Amino acid sequence: MKSKFLLILNFLVFSCSTNEFKYIGTTNKLNEDYYYGTGFKVNLLKMETSGLDRLKNELKNALSVSGEKGKVAVWQDISLLSITENDILLFQIIPDTRVLPEFLEFNFECRFEKILPKFSYYSNITVANTKQGGYQSYPIVFGIGGVNTTYPIYYRSYPQDYDISITTKHIYSFVFFIKKNSCMTQKKERFRVITPLKNIIEFEAN
Repeated sequence: MKSKFLLILNFLVFSCSTNEFKYIGTTNKLNEDYYYGTGFKVNLLKMETSGLDRLKNELKNALSVSGEKGKVAVWQDISLLSITENDILLFQIIPDTRVLPEFLEFNFECRFEKILPKFSYYSNITVANTKQGGYQSYPIVFGIGGVNTTYPIYYRSYPQDYDISITTKHIYSFVFFIKKNSCMTQKKERFRVITPLKNIIEFEAN
């Protein structure tokens, strides 16, 4: 499936407003590492009402900077998103770097039936890690005296410079509208992602 990605520059965390499904594994993962890097991660989430507004905001932000045609109609569709009649699932893949569109031509299955995403978009988050370089002692002298007087000295530690490392996480998201209770509602039910190399990424309903 060819994917046209909307673009968004900030990533909102949905962990408090979603249910996350259990990741089972990826067949022949070493082959997929060539495309996505050795540290790539995936997750599958079910949106709850409390997270819907944030999802709408992400999609609108992405739409505003995309080359999508008919943006006004798409904006209206996003505004009307609801979980009253449909379940909304969100699949995300987080590779080590940005990847080529050809690497994102996934197929998706639930209950062994093919499903298509309604929206797909790219986002990123920049993470700054701060590490303190260590401590350096400087003397503090107390007392007054002549040349031959021994001054009491107290050494106080002061932090040295900080080491700051900045990393960027790249997130490719696929949003699915699925008829209520028709996917990932039964225990042990599986959601499958078929990669361009025909490997399978699987998730299981809790």
